[in-house]
Amino acid sequence: FPYANEILINPYVMPVETIEFCKYWNIKLIAYCPLGFAYSETLLGDEKVKLIAYELDCKPSQVVLSWLIKQGFYVIPKSSNEDHLKSNFNLQETDILFNTFMIECSLDAFNQNLSWDNG
Repeated sequence: FPYANEILINPYVMPVETIEFCKYWNIKLIAYCPLGFAYSETLLGDEKVKLIAYELDCKPSQVVLSWLIKQGFYVIPKSSNEDHLKSNFNLQETDILFNTFMIECSLDAFNQNLSWDNG
């Protein structure tokens, strides 16, 4: 088995079967498109994400990346903007708020499964 696998993972796209398989075989998961798609503001504009970012006094991207890291995923966000890159490395953690976010993300309504392979 490979050491790592890069797959589409973000709070909207959580391929549970693949994640469970990789965890079982100790395959590290790298989140492809951890902030959603470049042409979509859906994830970073999500009201739950924005509310938590507001409460944490940080950016929505920082909330999403921190949440993914706490889930055990490796993240390599892509950006050509130097300020965005710096912001992505300046992640903040507040357990109470992240626990709330994790509960909200586990709801089927939030896990919209917006992957390209929905057919």
